[in-house]
Amino acid sequence: NVIDRFSTDSPGNASDFGDLTTGKMEGGAISDTINSNFFHFGGREPGDTFVHDIDKTAMTSPSNASDTGAELVEVIVENSSAISSTHGYSLGGSPNQSPASSVDKIIKFALSSTTDASDIGNLTANRGNMNHEVESSTHGFGVGGQGSGDDNVLDRFAFASDGDASDWGNTVETDNHYNQAASV
Repeated sequence: NVIDRFSTDSPGNASDFGDLTTGKMEGGAISDTINSNFFHFGGREPGDTFVHDIDKTAMTSPSNASDTGAELVEVIVENSSAISSTHGYSLGGSPNQSPASSVDKIIKFALSSTTDASDIGNLTANRGNMNHEVESSTHGFGVGGQGSGDDNVLDRFAFASDGDASDWGNTVETDNHYNQAASV
């Protein structure tokens, strides 16, 4: 459950920045650079305990994560993520690590509140294992993933209004477990 921190400006080893509230894996994560916080949500703890907690860590100095008290609308693992200036988003995923049970949910939570998340829309298909934190200043994207098979769909949804995603196009290859990308 260690949180590593490393410099993106110069080479060097990571340092121990703090700990998550529990040893979670396969959850969503976002970096709120406006308010200098890191969020981790959903996932699986050792012993296959699935969780729907939303944890927050300050990025300004070493510290342990704290449970915000807010929760996702359901237990979810292998979910993707996006972030706007005010909200975090959990995209797709699975309640039990089975691609066959992947969901199409777009779940939204406030970055500055302990209010539970809400289901605000749907992706164009049920899938998990998508790329993490892909967004523009106005839209979030669900990229690739795995549902009934490997997927190459690019979904796009608006931050300004709650609602379903639309099919924005396709990736070059059909695959899952994509690496993270960002727009510059």
